[in-house]
Amino acid sequence: MSSSLEMPRGSPSKKQSSSIPISAEERNVVVEPLWEEALKRKLNGEEELLWEKMFDELKTFKEQNGHCNVSENDERNKSLGQWVNKQRYLYKKNALRSSRIEQLESIGFIWDLHEHTRENELEDRNCNADPVNEAREYLEYQNR
Repeated sequence: MSSSLEMPRGSPSKKQSSSIPISAEERNVVVEPLWEEALKRKLNGEEELLWEKMFDELKTFKEQNGHCNVSENDERNKSLGQWVNKQRYLYKKNALRSSRIEQLESIGFIWDLHEHTRENELEDRNCNADPVNEAREYLEYQNR
């Protein structure tokens, strides 16, 4: 059983389009995969635009707040907080493209907040230490 499918050539007006008869089998094998591929490319393009938009929002957030740690509980930035958490999740699952990882890291994005907090606590403890006082305490301990 044969059917016809309107296939525009170039950029014709509605009256100029031609009809090419193809079978249902040909449509399934040839045409539908082409449409699916075109749809995927369109969706990927839209996804890319959305990612770039959210990345720009994150850069603005960092300029205003000095960090990229957006909370989902912040009502003004709820969608940005959700996006940030999604990036961390994708990174953890090794499902985030390397170009996006590089972009996020270029603005100081922190992948593991818990690990970062522990590292900062140790660094703060070491930076705030008074070496003279620590030496005195050590000598007092040794002389007991």
